Amino acid sequence: MKKYKMEVFDVATGKWEDKYMTIEELQNLTEAEDTMLDRIQAEYEITQKSIAMQMNNLKDPKSKD
Repeated sequence: MKKYKMEVFDVATGKWEDKYMTIEELQNLTEAEDTMLDRIQAEYEITQKSIAMQMNNLKDPKSKD
């Protein structure tokens, strides 16, 4: 299998490093990043709603308070 040179950011060192990977490995990495991005987006939205509710900028329509 042909391997392609990719630059990958290592958060531990804070540097970009060259990594060789196949197309399949790249697809797996991309899918994992997409999944993580979806989780982060969901957590962000929940956090934003919670902060807005605490600041009285957004009221929960189900709340009877």
